[in-house]
Amino acid sequence: MKSMWDSVKMQLFYQWKAKYVITLLLFLVVLCGFSSYAQYSSLHQKEARFDDTLQMYEKDGITLKQALSEDLEIITS
Repeated sequence: MKSMWDSVKMQLFYQWKAKYVITLLLFLVVLCGFSSYAQYSSLHQKEARFDDTLQMYEKDGITLKQALSEDLEIITS
């Protein structure tokens, strides 16, 4: 069992020296950063749309509770 662990450590060392591991980790960090930014941006766009809709309802004199309780009819053309 010890020789298998030594073999695994040696392979990891070779991968580290070959810089494949570093390249893979950098790629994953960039991918995670891009994904996090996309989710952050999407959240803020949806929040802004909700705030705009809420302001429109308040301008028309409708509360959020009334807007959510009314029946919704969707018409497609």
